[in-house]
Amino acid sequence: MENEKSYNKSTIRVIKFILITAVVVFILLAAFFVFKVYSEGRFALREAKNVKLALYTTDIELYPAGKCVYAPERYDGLADGVIENVEKYAGVSSGVTILSYDREEREILMFTYSANNYLVRYEYDGENEHWTVDYLWRILVY
Repeated sequence: MENEKSYNKSTIRVIKFILITAVVVFILLAAFFVFKVYSEGRFALREAKNVKLALYTTDIELYPAGKCVYAPERYDGLADGVIENVEKYAGVSSGVTILSYDREEREILMFTYSANNYLVRYEYDGENEHWTVDYLWRILVY
């Protein structure tokens, strides 16, 4: 009888240890995932800000010729040769889409930048800049 009680106590201790270890490992993995997503999102935001500066620099270069970086007839909104300049200045060769541009003020009002699983969206309302970073997670593929 006493042997069974000690056996049960040691079994319960082992089960408790395994459960506690599993919970701690789960919490650590979740924390690591959140930290990884957040830090890579900050990196994507930094790249998008570099893209914005590259677009403005290219727009300044195109100004004397009477051109701008925006071409609404193109799927990405970028005029010919703009992506080459963005690649030269920011090191980004794809994922840039200009959605809105003010020709009178020569201001980019909205653009997106996508890299890896992140989508960075820039909006300018005339006074303030707004940056949004989204993590994209594929759920289904048909």
